[in-house]
Amino acid sequence: MRILHLHSRFFPEYSGTTTRLYNILSKLPDEILLIASDKRIKGDTIELKEEDFNNIRVKRVSLEPAKIYMKTPIHYIHTLYQKPKILVNATKSEQFDIIHAHNSSLFAQAAKRLSRKSNKPFIIELHAPPGDVIGLKNAIFNSVYFERENRKLLKSCNCIIVLTQAQKNSICSKYKISKGKITVVPNGADINKFTSKEEYKKKAEEIKERLDLFDNIVMYAGYMDRINGMIDLAKVIPSIITERPDTSFVFIGHGPEEDRILALSKRYPQVKFLPMVHYDEMPIYYQMCDLFIIPRPSTISAETVTPLKLLEVMAMEKPVLGSDVGGIAEVIKHGENGYLYEKGNMESFKKTLLEVLDADNTQIGKNARRTIVDNYTWGKSAKILQKVYEDLVS
Repeated sequence: MRILHLHSRFFPEYSGTTTRLYNILSKLPDEILLIASDKRIKGDTIELKEEDFNNIRVKRVSLEPAKIYMKTPIHYIHTLYQKPKILVNATKSEQFDIIHAHNSSLFAQAAKRLSRKSNKPFIIELHAPPGDVIGLKNAIFNSVYFERENRKLLKSCNCIIVLTQAQKNSICSKYKISKGKITVVPNGADINKFTSKEEYKKKAEEIKERLDLFDNIVMYAGYMDRINGMIDLAKVIPSIITERPDTSFVFIGHGPEEDRILALSKRYPQVKFLPMVHYDEMPIYYQMCDLFIIPRPSTISAETVTPLKLLEVMAMEKPVLGSDVGGIAEVIKHGENGYLYEKGNMESFKKTLLEVLDADNTQIGKNARRTIVDNYTWGKSAKILQKVYEDLVS
């Protein structure tokens, strides 16, 4: 089969979504054409307009209006009408059997138009709740126009793909869509890459020595913003260090709240801030930690989406302490393959963290990896998606 994918970006832009796309699509027997923006998140242009990644052919197009229009109503008009048209035009000479749009209703609108023109089925895949991914910052547009459009699109597509059972339940309830129309294709981990290896251990020890870390290493890696818990975390770290001064906190990433972490790193030698680590090196850093934390407060996204890093760290046989939001609690069973604390309760976080640091987590780590090997590999996710494709064209 030939499958057309529409998404905002792809490699060399690394994110949870692009990692998911590559790891699932590259395992399919199908020919994949992926049309994406030629812009990175930071705005610089990717010069190579066509590129192959195994069975995935990427075609990049410009979706941005002229800069002089970016903060005017013309920007919204361009987003509403011109972007879907650009995506449709980019497919004129292409042949495909199924159209698969990701996240934004703008890409789903293009998929719907293409479906009507070609009489081919179309899929909408939601990597986050619809309200989180529509692509405009205007709250009135978001709540009125796009909410109505999302409802229409989700009802008109042939199939909806989501990442978790919690996300499926939420969409069924909110949009009154039958469960049979929605398929869960979970995130996964590369269990060959994210596994405990001697070479990782050796390099991890070198990094630990270079950073002058204590024996108890607590790590967070990812986007540093409010919805990932950075504000609350920055407030509780000083009291943890006071009680356990032999604990190091390693933060990897960037985001609007990174200054809070940077300030802590200047005040406490136990806090280390690393702005960026290449994705291919993350197994080494995961190997170095004694506990990985995901302190997400309750949001729509946190309750319904499982972060990739959770699965990758668990595959490394490392204990994870996460809040009991739905996207994490769907994977972690407290005291069996990881640890949970009461979401929004940083005293619960602190108490559980200190208990975990004193525990023998060897079996927890082994159980964590077994969970991933049995339920969350990219190969298993690819098989689920392939079945969706086969059912649509049969």
